[in-house]
Amino acid sequence: MTTTGVLRSALVADAVATIDSLCSAPRYRHAMIGIAVVDARTSEVIYERNSEISLLPASCLKAITTAFALRQLGPEHRFETRLEAIGEVADGVLTGSLVIRGGGDPTLGSDKVDGSLSSGTLLSQWVEAVQRAGIREISGGVQGDPSYLPDDPLPSGWMWEDIGNYYAAGTSGLAFYDNLYHLYFRPGARVGDPAKIVRTEPPIPQIRWTNRMLTGPADSGDQGYIYGQPGSWERTTRGTVPLGPEFSIKGSVPSPHVVAADALRNALETSGIRVRSPRRHGRTLPVTSGESRLLAVTVSPPLSKIVHRLNKESNNFYAEMLLLHAGKSAGAQDRKSAIEAEMKYLESLGVPTGGLRINDGSGLSRLNFVTAAGMARFMQAVQREPWFDIWLASLPHMGVDADLKERHADTPLKGRVRAKTGLIERVRGLTGYLDAKSGARICFAIILNGYDDSWVAVDGDVDVMLRALHDAL
Repeated sequence: MTTTGVLRSALVADAVATIDSLCSAPRYRHAMIGIAVVDARTSEVIYERNSEISLLPASCLKAITTAFALRQLGPEHRFETRLEAIGEVADGVLTGSLVIRGGGDPTLGSDKVDGSLSSGTLLSQWVEAVQRAGIREISGGVQGDPSYLPDDPLPSGWMWEDIGNYYAAGTSGLAFYDNLYHLYFRPGARVGDPAKIVRTEPPIPQIRWTNRMLTGPADSGDQGYIYGQPGSWERTTRGTVPLGPEFSIKGSVPSPHVVAADALRNALETSGIRVRSPRRHGRTLPVTSGESRLLAVTVSPPLSKIVHRLNKESNNFYAEMLLLHAGKSAGAQDRKSAIEAEMKYLESLGVPTGGLRINDGSGLSRLNFVTAAGMARFMQAVQREPWFDIWLASLPHMGVDADLKERHADTPLKGRVRAKTGLIERVRGLTGYLDAKSGARICFAIILNGYDDSWVAVDGDVDVMLRALHDAL
């Protein structure tokens, strides 16, 4: 063995001792920790701990979802939404209805992704398209068609306290404004007083509220929850909002295609275009059929930009939408078969799938399970994909951006780790790539379930592990 080899062996031994010591901390007495560290080029196993044990991954699962979407659709893929007039137009009157034909664009009416249109700009463009068609009056109504994707908005395994809140927004073939709304409260005069609902943005008059929100201490932040199932306009609020001025929390839209159609109707009427059909709040009507005339096509940003925003922000809604789209491209008709297609993709990469159970695209479900070994091998295998650099750039960058921005911002690890984070109650994970001190690239997965401390403390331990590996390799 060369002197260099002896030195490296000693450094690796020190790193192993550091990781083992951290895993023996009291906060992990009742926890399960899975770790796998492999050389990205040679496949050499550098460190493993419970690497074959099935663990909850939380949002680490989005790494697989986004890769599957890029494989099936390609980074330049764009989603289309069509605005159609159904019926004849004579003397400025459309004898029929306007229909928004959803194409499953997750960014429709949201300007989160570079190149997407805000809801205001989108509605203005649609109103202008109606005006260009010479339509001044509509005898029917404005309808949304969500049939492009399966009518299966929520995966199993999502917790009831999540459903109804923005981070558990359901999928739809016609999404709008990230399928969320802002709910504004006016707190009471004292802690414990009821907090009054003021409005929603966008307006959703269909919702029927049971409001049990109370006023919490000043600066206590968002401690409120919204409860309600998809498709139902009944919503219940619980928890607290802080003492002080108006305060908003975010909820998931029950039927986004209805909200999109209502938003367009409001914009049309504001512009002077009359819609004769009475409003039927809360009802989802069969979409009008008949001879159609295409008025406008709205095109999303490319998938590469959606994936970038998804992984940087850890956006659950975008992940669920892309899982269904990728599945549809592979011939799947529902969520279950989309997941089966995703599993076949992993097998085609040579990723070991023993111990792996995928139940959604975002990692929010508590019925998902992965192994650290499987995640690390996935990280190694995906490097062979032609769009790997695009996907890699979407992962949070240590000390630089997203939820890794504040970690290692002033150490040699800054800029040397790209990884997807995961966090749900008592679950923390990090999986990705470490560029070691020597220049070698390392694939790793560190997943912790059931710890007895804050996730901030857990992050501190993971950071020490990564620094030890960086210095040793």
